[in-house]
Amino acid sequence: MRSEDARALAWGIVGTLVATGISYVIGLVAGDFVANFNLVPQAWRLVGLLLIMGVSVANLRGREFKLDTGLLAALSPAILGLATFVVLLGWGPDTETAAYGSLLGSMLVVIASQSTTAGLEARRLRHAVKEATDLGFATTGVLIDLSDPEDPRFLLVFNQNLRAGEGLFVPPGGHFTPATERPVPRLLDKIRSEIGVQATVETDAGMLPPAPYMATEGAEWIEAPAFVLREDMYGRCSHGHSEHHDYVYICVTDGVRVAGIDPRYPPEARIEISLGDCAPSFEGAQRAVHNKADQWYRRSRGRPTSLRTYVTDDVIWRLHLAARRHGGLET
Repeated sequence: MRSEDARALAWGIVGTLVATGISYVIGLVAGDFVANFNLVPQAWRLVGLLLIMGVSVANLRGREFKLDTGLLAALSPAILGLATFVVLLGWGPDTETAAYGSLLGSMLVVIASQSTTAGLEARRLRHAVKEATDLGFATTGVLIDLSDPEDPRFLLVFNQNLRAGEGLFVPPGGHFTPATERPVPRLLDKIRSEIGVQATVETDAGMLPPAPYMATEGAEWIEAPAFVLREDMYGRCSHGHSEHHDYVYICVTDGVRVAGIDPRYPPEARIEISLGDCAPSFEGAQRAVHNKADQWYRRSRGRPTSLRTYVTDDVIWRLHLAARRHGGLET
């Protein structure tokens, strides 16, 4: 059991014990006064039982509590209150006094239980906010330059901010906010600003992109990504996320520069890899990427790097799979 659930259970037990004590004291001091009420003990028992049942239903409404998030702690005051009710029926100077005491005890247990419920709900909301803060969304493009139709090439950019400032070769793209942005327009804007070219998303044969007339009141169609990746940030990204869900699209460009745009990654900050080298196998794509990256390091840093950590395997897999899909080799 988690520490938060243990604390909630402890407060539930304390509330029940307090209710038990108060009920017994009332039974001792009220005596004849309580007995003078013209109410049948069975009626009080029924009312108390209904209160306990109401607490149980309230704690379960909306499926707020699951087995791993505090169901036992949420229900414990109600369970203990029911036990108190049963015990107090035979505990007191007389039967009617015990019934009145058990009713009061049940009402106090209701208050304790609802306080526990509110605390668990607040914890659930804090956990949801933390998850939302930890999780980010990204949209990236496996960009294919078709300026030479006989030798199409992938474009990777060198992002110096990644790998603790050591830099990584990555496809163009970036974060997007699902509530206010759509992945494809955001990606095409990033390609335009980072590479300085116009691009389009390549769709699979026979798959039509969503059209505006397909939208309904409760749903908006978006272009299906080629791949969806869950990525561990191994720390925090610049937006504070520890995990990304990455919508990966295959994009094509004719390589014509967009006038008036100074790209974030000029030609000297990127490498080009032939699709023909990437399509046959992952190992072939890996060799092609490493060869181009080694050449880039010699050219820009004056020396090759002995480490092959400047590009991740998941990026190489994207190139290999995209090359096969673009070339119609995918089975």
